[in-house]
Formats: sequence, structure tokens, C-alpha cells
Amino acid sequence: MDGFELWQYNVDDPKHRPCCPEGGMGTLISPHYLTAAFPKLLEKNNLRHIRFHDLRHSCASLLLANGVPMKQIQEWLGHSDFSTTANVYAHLDYNSKLSSADAIANGLKGALTAIQ
Repeated sequence: MDGFELWQYNVDDPKHRPCCPEGGMGTLISPHYLTAAFPKLLEKNNLRHIRFHDLRHSCASLLLANGVPMKQIQEWLGHSDFSTTANVYAHLDYNSKLSSADAIANGLKGALTAIQ
């Protein structure tokens, strides 16, 4: 289902209409529309239930896993403070942990070589 199909999803039912009563492209989407339509979209496509907000976390996690710097993720998510992004997503930064472990191991090897 592409974006336009999602926009059209269940628009015939007034309580699920995504736009202003006049409808049409370029009008505002009702905040309730995503809340109501997203679970139906998941069910229709046999996907497990998640909150729409969970997509935000998935996006940030995928960006981090693909090497996007935390500062850029902060800007993408719109967090005003870097610490907010770092506190929420730092535990997912597995590559950073590997780099740190490698640096410690290399430092210890260098120290052992110097001692001998």
C-alpha cells in the first residue's frame, strides 16, 4: 500500500476521513486519522500491532545501526537537546561499543609490549 492508498484508506467513512470535511489533496490531515487508520492498516496486511509512534523509534534505531551519527539523528527526530537522543538511543550503539573494546584491547597490547 503506497502513501496515496493509505491516505484514501477508509475515507468514505466520515469518522475516519483524513482531511477537512471538504477533502481533497493539500488539505490538513486530522490527527485522529493516523491513530484510527494505522491499526487497520496493520491488521489488513497481517502485521503485528504496534503504536504509530513506534515507527519513530524504529527509524532512529535503523539510522544508528547504519552509521548515522547521533547528532544527525537528534536533528532528524527534532530533539532540542542532544542528551535526549543520547539517553534514549545510546544503548543501541553497538558499533560504538565494539570500537571502544577494540581501542582498549589495542591499548593493552601496546602496554604489554612496552613492558616486555
